[in-house]
Amino acid sequence: MSLGIVLALLALIVGGRSALAQSPSSPTGQASVIVDASRSSWTMRNDHVSLTIGLGADGALRMLSLGSPATTAVKLDTGADTFLTIDGQPVPLGLRQAGFTFIGQTTSDHPSGVELALTFSLGARGLVATRHYVVHSTSPVVEVWTTVTAADGQSAQLSNLNAYDLTLPPGTVSWITGLQIAEADGGPFTSRRQQPQPGEILRIGAAGRSSETAIPWWSLDTGSLQLFGGLMWSGAWSVEFARDQGTLRASLGLPDSPTEVRSDVPLEMPHAFLGVTQNDAFAVSAAMQAFILEGIRHGRPFESPVVYNTWFSYGTRTDEEQIRDEMERVAALGVEVFVLDAGWYLGGGRGAFFDFEEGLGSWQADASRFPKGLASLTDYAHSLGMRFGLWVEPERTSLSWVNQPGLARDDWLVTSGGRYDPGLSNEEAKVGQLCLADGRVRGWMLERLYALIDGVRPDYLKWDNNRWFNCDRSGHGHGQGDGNLRQVEGLYAVLDQLRLRYPQMLIENVSGGGNRLDFAMLRYSDVAWMDDRSAPSLFVRHNLQGLGTVFPPAHLFAFIMGNASEPLLRADDLSMLARSRMPGVLGLSVKTRELVKDELELLAREIAHYKRLRPILQEGSVTLLTAQVPRSASVDWDALQVTSATTGDAIVFAFAAPEAPDRTTVRPQGLDPAATYRVESIDLGPLGVATGADLMSGGIELNDATASDAHILVIARQPAGSAVGAPVR
Repeated sequence: MSLGIVLALLALIVGGRSALAQSPSSPTGQASVIVDASRSSWTMRNDHVSLTIGLGADGALRMLSLGSPATTAVKLDTGADTFLTIDGQPVPLGLRQAGFTFIGQTTSDHPSGVELALTFSLGARGLVATRHYVVHSTSPVVEVWTTVTAADGQSAQLSNLNAYDLTLPPGTVSWITGLQIAEADGGPFTSRRQQPQPGEILRIGAAGRSSETAIPWWSLDTGSLQLFGGLMWSGAWSVEFARDQGTLRASLGLPDSPTEVRSDVPLEMPHAFLGVTQNDAFAVSAAMQAFILEGIRHGRPFESPVVYNTWFSYGTRTDEEQIRDEMERVAALGVEVFVLDAGWYLGGGRGAFFDFEEGLGSWQADASRFPKGLASLTDYAHSLGMRFGLWVEPERTSLSWVNQPGLARDDWLVTSGGRYDPGLSNEEAKVGQLCLADGRVRGWMLERLYALIDGVRPDYLKWDNNRWFNCDRSGHGHGQGDGNLRQVEGLYAVLDQLRLRYPQMLIENVSGGGNRLDFAMLRYSDVAWMDDRSAPSLFVRHNLQGLGTVFPPAHLFAFIMGNASEPLLRADDLSMLARSRMPGVLGLSVKTRELVKDELELLAREIAHYKRLRPILQEGSVTLLTAQVPRSASVDWDALQVTSATTGDAIVFAFAAPEAPDRTTVRPQGLDPAATYRVESIDLGPLGVATGADLMSGGIELNDATASDAHILVIARQPAGSAVGAPVR
């Protein structure tokens, strides 16, 4: 809403509330907004969620209740919905005593639902703040954010950018740790739970990239239902849970982040989300899957191709001849995308085996190693029935290329305290980070990306970011304290343009592993690399079991590969290595010429199994059937289930540790009790037919009758009226 429209509305509205009666219920598909002028409230709803928002007697905007048909509504009316911190003073949005005036509401169609916008003016400061809510048609989740604009000649300093400030019932808070959490503290991507006691404050967040220390997501088990939420953001963030005697206050947003709002620099704060389900893990995972597919990706499906990557086998020592040879071999296995990782550029491959920073930022293929050019590799992959992918790290550059014609300039680089790398002197530093807050940098970067992509024609782009510093350098379009905020906004601006220009190109999100694994990047990327420690298999299963409860399994990526403790070559149980990666996106990184015939044939069979399972994985949500497997040595079975949102079919993946008991019983969850299901083992074939009720109560017994300690069961829903067969064993 422009300031001119705001001022016109101010002239027409007396007391601010008459606007409530001017907008009726606004349905879009299954989503609608219902206005109650007598209560100064709005109810946003679909078949799965209902959120009521209202103006208090003091004018402050409040979330009043949140519920769904399957749950009792939770009252949220004891605190403000959100606040603005202006010049260091936090003020509840809408509070008349602070000078806010309610201007009015607008409702509009959204790509997947309906949007409600409530607008307030802070006349003394020349500011207009709009609170936005979106309810999507088919998920029990509400999306919410705030925009702030300033009148001509006006400005204000905002900080502690708040996404929402909620008063909730007390309960147990759950979250997932980030990539950089030490093993002594549970390690990366571990599900954690804590019940804050009266007077206790629980703080979770990250200071640089979004998932360095925690995933920007939380849930609350109140005993009768599950509330959950998160932030769609790729930079620094925090959530604080403060417990008093009868309530739990949850405040989510960006810590510090002082930033200036001017007429030419409006602010759109990070989008957040809030949802509610019945009290079981299956419901939360299914709700997140529905929200991600509909509300974040707007229907763009996950392809989950089988991907080969050169990195862990070849490092930077790649050339045209060996890549073509590897392409031929992996195409025969059933690989669908071949990715040439770091080191392909001029200056690459001259240092250590994994030294990808040498030559980074030249933007030119090394003609001595790739004389026919990279586009010839794209063509060759296509001739073999595969697609071609290419690694890039556009956000950084080797300092040796800085100020070279057509390449990055020194005054575009991030500095923190005057240093390119806070841990090194500038004379010691070898690599610099580009500040994407600077419009010049974004324009140049897009030109380089367009030239590269148009020339090579890759079908898949692996976008990496291996280091991150918050910029405090002047002249980049940000202030001393909001370098993180503006860098992330700049990243999104670049990715928006890439998506528009190359809508069919798959993008892999990598950030030195999973340092930037979040719900905003899900909008732009199709595959997310979890962890460079992609072996042993136990690590991969741990990561998938932690992350898979909130992210779609068809988005989470790991390689079949070996390490010193679990070699791939002549592996005792190669199927275990392959199947441990199958609950996500299946990748492979090995020199296949070192594999013997039996190993190649087994890998081809396992890839074929994965392709058969993939339709369920592509739209499935994850439920753990055991506790999350520890990253340390396991002595038991671990199992998870992936369930299709469309068909109700499910896959159970179960893995026996070397010291585990010979047999176990797995009990599927979330099946239709009255429906009939056919159960099949990937290795043994059909096991029987049973009702959902019987499978969930009696379970399925697994034992060591198969050659592998990795078991896969397909549970297929049968047409109505199908007969129940012998007990499933």
